[in-house]
Amino acid sequence: MNAVASANNSATTTKEATGQVEQSKGAQAPAVVAVKATTNDTTATKGSETKRATSKAKRPGSTTSQLLDGIKHGQFVHEKAYAITKGQRRPKKGGGRTGRKKADVNSILGELLRKQPYARYCAHIVANGMKPEPPVHLAGKKPEELEDYYTKLRRQASKIDKQVVPKRGRTYTRSQSKAECILGTCIVSWPGAGDENNPSFLAWRELTVRWLKKRYGNNLVGVYAHAKDEPNYHIHCLFDNSGANVKPLMAGAAAVIRAEQQGVKGRAIRDAHDDACRALQNEFYEDVAKHCGLLRKSDNPGTRVSMSEAHLRKAREYEQAARQDREEARQELEQVRAASQLINRTAHENENYVRRRVAEAAKAKEDAEAEKAIAAVGHTRTKAKEDCLREVQKKLLSIVAGSRTKGQLSNQEAAELGERLGLTGQMLDAIRGGKQTDVPEAK
Repeated sequence: MNAVASANNSATTTKEATGQVEQSKGAQAPAVVAVKATTNDTTATKGSETKRATSKAKRPGSTTSQLLDGIKHGQFVHEKAYAITKGQRRPKKGGGRTGRKKADVNSILGELLRKQPYARYCAHIVANGMKPEPPVHLAGKKPEELEDYYTKLRRQASKIDKQVVPKRGRTYTRSQSKAECILGTCIVSWPGAGDENNPSFLAWRELTVRWLKKRYGNNLVGVYAHAKDEPNYHIHCLFDNSGANVKPLMAGAAAVIRAEQQGVKGRAIRDAHDDACRALQNEFYEDVAKHCGLLRKSDNPGTRVSMSEAHLRKAREYEQAARQDREEARQELEQVRAASQLINRTAHENENYVRRRVAEAAKAKEDAEAEKAIAAVGHTRTKAKEDCLREVQKKLLSIVAGSRTKGQLSNQEAAELGERLGLTGQMLDAIRGGKQTDVPEAK
């Protein structure tokens, strides 16, 4: 109660979410919110203007609440019932689309528990770019127990017999149809993310759980919260009727059943339904919302639309999100392709560069080997020249020495031999110094 007390001291206003549902107080069965999606003061019925003005004048909390984050927010309570099998919506009178199939218990539990595949159970989470997170347990059965619970609930439902009264013929008994709504849900939403440091939020959560337990009593199955994977923190409450139809537990549907039993027809049935829903919203405001800074009804509520229009808008949002995802995926694919082409081009250029460098290195090696071979040939030729000149020099010296001994050389011949010896010596000196000189012919 400390959270409640602190919330009363710092009450803040909120805006009532579109799709609000109201439920009656004091119904014979535990009263909850209406079977149909939502009912608001401004669109509840097409009754008299006096009745609307009266209900609007009696609406509590529309001007006394304070601001929450600078915005006036309203309470949100919504209830719906689900069957074992999906039912097809009936076409409107005068033709028109039948709309999508109603969800079944399995799909609702899958959405609550965030089961995989996410595309089937949590498409709205994935479309918003969020990661599905398991629910937070607040009361009743734990989330991991719901699968076994649903199996037992189906078994209970299969054992229930219903008496059928045809327009003609005898009354007979048959097993309850799988199209009977055996599980009900009540969703209560907080405007925005849950803040554990916000006393108003803590009080709202505590009072909401207490209110749900009070409304459903022994029919309550469990209370769970989705805290992280959606923009608004909201609470899911599950309730059943021991395998029987849960509509008698719901204020709007219960009011319709009572009106039909009393012989009421036409618009009066709708008025009874809307009055019961409106009374429930007043009860929730008195027990919970006004203690947490929430308005009974927003001063500027959003535009009300039919369920088919709401589903169509949601489908368009999903389609737009999917289109955006496809465009982002296409852009990423193009970036990957461009990067792949750049990598391939760079690899090709690197390969060509390596090949060019290898070729240049091979050519340089060949040139070096050729120069080495040329140098070796030159050295061989030089050695041959040197050996030849030495032989010539040696032969000339022997001739000179022999001629002088015998006195057979004239002065002119001696001078010529001396000149040749000098020339041979010069050539040997030139070869030793690295100069290339042709060997003179011997005479």
